[in-house]
Amino acid sequence: MTSATLAPEGALTIATLGAFMKKLSPFVQGQSITLDLSRAQPCDSAAIALIVTLQKRAKACGATLRLTATSDALNRLAEIYGLESFVAELRG
Repeated sequence: MTSATLAPEGALTIATLGAFMKKLSPFVQGQSITLDLSRAQPCDSAAIALIVTLQKRAKACGATLRLTATSDALNRLAEIYGLESFVAELRG
């Protein structure tokens, strides 16, 4: 299985999620993905939705999702939504 690293830059919010998802579509088809969030700031609940969606898509096609460089703000959002262990597991 092939893999790709995706590194969104700038805001990863409800206002920008649609455009980012369009860019992602070709990568999500059967590839394992590393999502590098080091330059994705600010993040809101849309970033959490993106992570959950990518994980579901990856799992459905036998691929994996890995997260790197999650921000404190994103980790706090994951905690608020009860997804801190989910995000921590994806960070490996």
